[in-house]
Amino acid sequence: EFSRVLFRSLARIRAGQGCGVLMLVDLDNFKPLNDRFGHPAGDEALVAVARHLTAAVRGPDLVARLGGDEFAVWFENIDGTNAETRAAAIGSAVAGLAPQAEAAGLPLGLSAGLAAMGSGEGVSLSELMRRADSALYASKAAGKGCVRCWRPAT
Repeated sequence: EFSRVLFRSLARIRAGQGCGVLMLVDLDNFKPLNDRFGHPAGDEALVAVARHLTAAVRGPDLVARLGGDEFAVWFENIDGTNAETRAAAIGSAVAGLAPQAEAAGLPLGLSAGLAAMGSGEGVSLSELMRRADSALYASKAAGKGCVRCWRPAT
């Protein structure tokens, strides 16, 4: 479903109709939470994050779990700057969603990588994913709870 909807959105954007931003999310401190408190606590945290992400997006936006503790969010008709602000707000609100993590001094949070696609831009889904993944790696390298936006090399 996520890929199908995203393909349609990217086709519209390539045709000059709108813009969008792909956000890849990786949870911070999920593995220690899962290891220390068990899979039921980890599952509870994943459900809480999924609910929060779903509640934080607008009607045309889309949320998907990619696997493990990774999620993707597609922000329809938004630019990189506004998506970066929204991603930071989502990250702040997610912190501490799992009470076990908070009690262990390992607050659950997220790191995110964003890749924007402007109107008329001819970027494939795989390239957009690669860009968002690259930004996510930069976010993780900068420390937990960071949001980074992909920028072309200059």
